[in-house]
Amino acid sequence: MMPISKSGERRLLSKDDSFFLGEQDYLARFERKNKQVIYQSDCAVICLAEYFIDQYEPGDYWVLVYQADHDRYYSAVIKGQVVISEKTGTEDDVLVAHRYDLEESRCIVSNTDFTYQDIVATNVGPIDRADIPGRYITSLDAANKKRLRKKIRRYSLGLLVLMAAISWYVYIHSPAGSEQPVRVVDIYADYKADIASQISAYHAIEQATYLYALSLTFPDSMALQRITKTGNTLEMTLKKANLRMAVVQEWLNKNPQMKPLYHDHKFVLDLSGTAGKWLHLIVPVGGLPFFLHDKAIEMGGSNVSLSDRVENSRYIQRTFKAQFNQQEIGGLTLYNELLKNTPSFLTSLRITPARGKTSIVNVDLSITIKGQKNEQHQSI
Repeated sequence: MMPISKSGERRLLSKDDSFFLGEQDYLARFERKNKQVIYQSDCAVICLAEYFIDQYEPGDYWVLVYQADHDRYYSAVIKGQVVISEKTGTEDDVLVAHRYDLEESRCIVSNTDFTYQDIVATNVGPIDRADIPGRYITSLDAANKKRLRKKIRRYSLGLLVLMAAISWYVYIHSPAGSEQPVRVVDIYADYKADIASQISAYHAIEQATYLYALSLTFPDSMALQRITKTGNTLEMTLKKANLRMAVVQEWLNKNPQMKPLYHDHKFVLDLSGTAGKWLHLIVPVGGLPFFLHDKAIEMGGSNVSLSDRVENSRYIQRTFKAQFNQQEIGGLTLYNELLKNTPSFLTSLRITPARGKTSIVNVDLSITIKGQKNEQHQSI
């Protein structure tokens, strides 16, 4: 029977931490909230507690008591989906090791009719370890992949050296003057130049709603006048009337992330480069402009309009305009979700408070959708 993991084989790391993996290390990895749990062993072992967490977890704090054999038990304390302690031994061994947690959590999960004092365990019934899925068993898969990547790198380096040698040989044995200049023509150069000057509508509106939400935290003598798109930036302009620099400075001290953006009664956020994803990808426009047009009307938009289709050498575009008056800023956030992962670019935006320092706003926006003439996605 495959053994159960031991505490020395388990490590708790932050989600982004790296770790050393030997070529003969058996590995299993689990993500738990903002952590990663790593099991490294010398042979294949079952990460039994992780299996129970995913299958039977009864709450935030509990104890697993698993009868592995006639007189052999495995127990684990789980808190916040993370194993904080493990013990393998006799029934007395696990009770002594985890007495405090048994009494504190008063919650036990077991594969038998187990009781401790007046606490009756939740019996999930017999579990055949042979039926536990492979993801809960440490394996050499990750080590084998690491070994394969090393081989590929060595092969690639060898191939690169060989190609360089061949190129050099051809060069020195070519007759003088036989080289001909090669001119590469990028048929999407116009499209790329256009996209390079754009900002993502989704990203810009997301940031604009965040700025507006921040404005609701302004003290009484700070008031928002408007949020506008200016070039490739968003500008959040304050009303100058009754504005005192001491009050602004105090607010900035509480919101230090905004200090670099503040200049002369306004916050300026540069959004250049937010459309970079579309520099090397062009997708069909299809019915997206009409969908956005109709959804704006459904969500209470006024003066909603859609321009005629404009054809460029390799791509097409349409511009959509709408106003949302006396509406919750949350409505704009909801509408913005429709723009996620679409080739839509912000042409103009103006957000003004409709009822003082509340979440009710007036919004005037214009968005241009640019994409492929045909119906095929294409990397460029």
